[in-house]
Amino acid sequence: MNTIPQLNTWRSLFWLLVVLVIFYWCVKLLLYSLEKFANRNLYNKQLILFFKKVILFFTPMATLLLLLDFISINYIAHSIVLLIIGVFAFSQIKNYVNGLFLKSNPLISNGSTLQIGDYTGEIKSFLPLGLKLVTEQGIQFVNYTTITTSGFAIKSNKTSLLRQVLYLNTEKTPDQILDLLFDNPILNYNHPPVINKADNNQLKLQYTTENGASRKELITFLEENNVQTNLNNNFK
Repeated sequence: MNTIPQLNTWRSLFWLLVVLVIFYWCVKLLLYSLEKFANRNLYNKQLILFFKKVILFFTPMATLLLLLDFISINYIAHSIVLLIIGVFAFSQIKNYVNGLFLKSNPLISNGSTLQIGDYTGEIKSFLPLGLKLVTEQGIQFVNYTTITTSGFAIKSNKTSLLRQVLYLNTEKTPDQILDLLFDNPILNYNHPPVINKADNNQLKLQYTTENGASRKELITFLEENNVQTNLNNNFK
């Protein structure tokens, strides 16, 4: 009697799980080290943002790998089991996936004020299947599918999203200036600053400030570090 070929084993599934758990905690440890101990510069900031995205999408990708390995142990029986589970859990799976894409939006974070249907409030926390919104009526739980279906508007954010421009006159290179700015956390690095060359050998800084920070503070900080600034490139 023919038997169904077994492409994998329970032992391999177990070791795959172990490897994924170790990888997850290695990334978490690396992220913690970058945030607490690494030098404050643009490269490290980009690494931090990258590893946060890795952690956000790691769970669904790891789950998919485990399910594929689970199927390979007995692809007929296990496929049927997962199909049955998928039918009953489809709405929750869809809700979870919608949440991933919502949480990857750089404009949305704890403290952001959203309008979702009849509710307007501040995000208190993100949960696997929805978020807690602090409204005038109290704390409301709104699942991610509802947000995606009804749409939402961002009323305010922890950070100012206004893109501003300063012209710089300095002998420093763009990388040196960007590294310098990390010594004074004025800028919002969810919308990283960009420095390009302008006319007359000047530099053009495009930036977004953190909430509560002003252009005047940035100008003062730069000029204290021997970087001349102007709202246009007509330096006298």
